Amino acid sequence: MMRVTPSLLERQAELQMLGTAVERAGAGRGSAVLVLGEAGIGKTSLVHAFLATVSGRARILAGACEDLLTPRALGPLRDAARSVPGGPLAAALSPSADPDLVFAAVADELAAPPSPAVLIVEDAHWADGATLDVLRYLGPRVQNLPAVMLLTYRDDALARDHPLRGVLGVLGSTAATRLRLPPFTADAVRGLAASTNLDPAELFRLTSGNPFFVSEVLANPGSVVPPTVVDAVLARVRTLSPAAQAALDRLAVIPSGAEIDLLRVLVGDLAPVAEAERAGVVEVRGDVVAFRHELARRAVTESLPASVRLELNADVLLALLTRADCDPFRVLHHAVEAGDDDAVITHGAAAVRSVSHCCRDSVTRARTSRRPSPSCCHSSTAVAAAATAKCSWLLLDSAQEYASPSPARWAVVSRCPRARTWA
Repeated sequence: MMRVTPSLLERQAELQMLGTAVERAGAGRGSAVLVLGEAGIGKTSLVHAFLATVSGRARILAGACEDLLTPRALGPLRDAARSVPGGPLAAALSPSADPDLVFAAVADELAAPPSPAVLIVEDAHWADGATLDVLRYLGPRVQNLPAVMLLTYRDDALARDHPLRGVLGVLGSTAATRLRLPPFTADAVRGLAASTNLDPAELFRLTSGNPFFVSEVLANPGSVVPPTVVDAVLARVRTLSPAAQAALDRLAVIPSGAEIDLLRVLVGDLAPVAEAERAGVVEVRGDVVAFRHELARRAVTESLPASVRLELNADVLLALLTRADCDPFRVLHHAVEAGDDDAVITHGAAAVRSVSHCCRDSVTRARTSRRPSPSCCHSSTAVAAAATAKCSWLLLDSAQEYASPSPARWAVVSRCPRARTWA
């Protein structure tokens, strides 16, 4: 399959700011530049494009931190030293050298000709303690060096007590430039999808403009959720506590998000939800908690066994029915997903009655399309109820209040003896 990879869109301003920092460093006025944003937002792509623009005009020392159980001590600096063998940094990192020499050696390396120099440390949120100490030492001094210190990190991965915050605090008192990368706009996503059969508006809704998600959906147009997205999302979810993962499983089956009071009924303690929020997996929108990205929600949902999805939706259905202001459309959705055909018949009819006054024309059109066969039901009453449930589903889709029907959803519907008359 040919991969459709987005070009570096909507990042020209950031590239220009990085180029300006290098020009200033060439004049002896160094600085720190922080490139931040969520996972998949394009931090590494920006760095690669920047390196292409300064090739031959700056000395590059690049390294990256890794998501290891035991991070390499000074790992990114060891990577950077490979590009300047024989220099002061390489000498200070040799096994026989005094470890304390590394601090001064980094500054000496950046001051050495030819200048300017650019020190890049990617994914600094995974940096080991020794690397963070060196960055903290270098931060206040880089202004007096012909160099740029470029750090990339996930700001949504930083808890209040994350070790990197100490470095950021030091840089906050210097001439540090922060470049927070925004997601693609709807226009950019529309341009990327122009040569495909995908609906640009739906693509933007699913991905929220996250470049990684956009590129993977474009590369896997036939998948409910691209395998690479599932792997990336689940790898992140795996770092959370079991309680937080269980809370995410419950939240994942609610496409519209869960109100705080509903979530309290489903999970009890909200502390695991707060953990997921700090990790950037979910966010609070008013009084509703929802996945930050619809595609991430679908990835978690698709990872659940069908039997677990049925039970989780049954729990949501029960919780909704205890609310005085329960939305019949919402109840219908979870009745379908729980495989509760009796609830589908009951609340499908209620959903149609709730909109009959304002959507009479839509209901009429829905009733005349794909009329169920009486042979599939035990009585004419069941036929009528199933038809009204079908109307509700069509109206639900047209209003786009919940996720679009997926193969998994219709598979659930097919297990309901009476509900499948309108599936």
